[in-house]
Amino acid sequence: MESLEEISEEEAPKGPRTSSFLSGKLTAKEILATKTQNYFAETKRTEDILMQVAFSIGLGSIWRFPYLCQRNGGGSFILMYFLMLLSFGIPLLYMEMIMGHWLRVDNIRVWKQLVPWLGGIGYASILVCILMSLYNSVIITWSLSYLANSFDNSLPWNHCPLVKTTNVTDLSCLRTVSHQYFWYHTTLSASGHIEEGVDALVLHLTLGIFAAWFLLFLTMITGLKISMQLSSWASLDLWRQAGGHVVYSLGLGPGTTINFSSKAGGNSYIQVASLVALVNLVTSLLLTSIIFIVLEFWATTSGHTCVEKSVSKLISLIKKGVLPQDAKPPEDILLLPALDYLDWISNLPQHLQYPVIHFSPSCSIVTQKDKFMEGPGLAFAAFSQAISLFPGASLWAILFFLALVIMGLSTLMSILEGIVCPLQTSFSLFRRYPKLLSVLVCLGGFLGSLVFTSHAGSYIMSLFDDCLVPLTLIVIVAFQNVALAWIYGARRFREEMFSKLDRLLWSFFTFLWRYVTLPGLLALFTICLMQLHRRVPSYYTAWNSSMCKWLLQPDLKSPGKGRGRSSQALPCVYDSPLRPSCLLPCSLGTLGLG
Repeated sequence: MESLEEISEEEAPKGPRTSSFLSGKLTAKEILATKTQNYFAETKRTEDILMQVAFSIGLGSIWRFPYLCQRNGGGSFILMYFLMLLSFGIPLLYMEMIMGHWLRVDNIRVWKQLVPWLGGIGYASILVCILMSLYNSVIITWSLSYLANSFDNSLPWNHCPLVKTTNVTDLSCLRTVSHQYFWYHTTLSASGHIEEGVDALVLHLTLGIFAAWFLLFLTMITGLKISMQLSSWASLDLWRQAGGHVVYSLGLGPGTTINFSSKAGGNSYIQVASLVALVNLVTSLLLTSIIFIVLEFWATTSGHTCVEKSVSKLISLIKKGVLPQDAKPPEDILLLPALDYLDWISNLPQHLQYPVIHFSPSCSIVTQKDKFMEGPGLAFAAFSQAISLFPGASLWAILFFLALVIMGLSTLMSILEGIVCPLQTSFSLFRRYPKLLSVLVCLGGFLGSLVFTSHAGSYIMSLFDDCLVPLTLIVIVAFQNVALAWIYGARRFREEMFSKLDRLLWSFFTFLWRYVTLPGLLALFTICLMQLHRRVPSYYTAWNSSMCKWLLQPDLKSPGKGRGRSSQALPCVYDSPLRPSCLLPCSLGTLGLG
């Protein structure tokens, strides 16, 4: 672009009297135009940075990071995640940002231009976007379910349900906290085995998944935007999950970072990458600390302490006339083991048993020596407990879960952009009929997400989240790293960027791309394969509705294990918790999903 002085001299008249005046006038116009242009460019750049930060925070920081942290020992996972974030998270994020800014094309064409015979990387990114969009939509559905229940003056997860039919699960609500009971029984209607209930959909979840995809469709066609042990470091599964979450949470692989950067201006992408990683880490730690506080609260109020609270509340209700005198516990009940309190309730007449269960406080009669729960639902159960402690809990619940729905829709829109935008530029049919692509994507997403609304949907979702998607992302990012750093050449790329930005990239990053990030990704990929093909029998954990606890279930194809073996035949081992993820490498084929 020519300088303002050169433009002024060329366009200024030659007359002696008006020359200086008109020259100054034109220069002022040019200055104003330049300032306006810079303002809009800076505004657009700020918007793109905020979108990238919002996508990085997204749902991953709210529901995924906390349960991975709780599952893997807390401090060990956090420190390992931080080290991986510094060693290859930020360098790879910077790599995708700078590539998008350099080539200014979408995540399909960027690889066709860079290394034509590796153009399939872009289509693989679309595939992983599809997988992520399917199971991320069910998280929005869970949020919608909690949002709908938040309009009740008495939040339903604060107490055990009051029903009018005989059912052993009503009494089992006292074995756990009501928030956990609400999650598994009311929200999920979870089955006892992963192979049970796949063909039966939960009605309110099905309606919720339809509402989520319908909102996404409307948005697309209208264009709206909305304590640490050293021994744990030897755990390959810990390394795998920490590394997988680095790739997942920073949005590496799906192409969203490349799409954002191809439209943004500015050159300070190292600062942007560091900012995104920092905000992601701080947000995850803050939300995880809240959940850990709730878990500690559940642990300290379980067992005999819960019996004391229950007895005190029952006596208070009897004095107020809410409950009859026949509902008064025995005088010596506090001197007996906690389970005797459950036996006393089970021997009450039915017309007294249900009110006693319903008015019981939100705590567990059974002493919880281990984790109350784990998995994707941890955040929902814990945050619903935290919200219920606020005055005017219903209002706070509405605001929180509404914000969660909006954040989920925003995250999913960013993922869908990695599908729609590249396909529109690659196929003329979709360019001529852009709404057709939106219809196909949303309809296909709705139909593909229905499996997650079944009674076994939460187990299948855990498999997708912990096995399939992180492994696919690691493979895609590894190919990206190889294509840029070794095939195209990191040194050549550095020279190209110098001609583009008039300044050299920091050589430390080219060193990281060649000798640090790629070996790290290959190591993560090897660990994932080792976890999927280990020789020991595989198990997964499933929710037992009558006992209100997790029980170990055998993999459908584990050696020496019969199909459909009941959970009672297995020991309930909790000192080394097994996850419902990556423990069923063969179950997806049995379910017809792989």
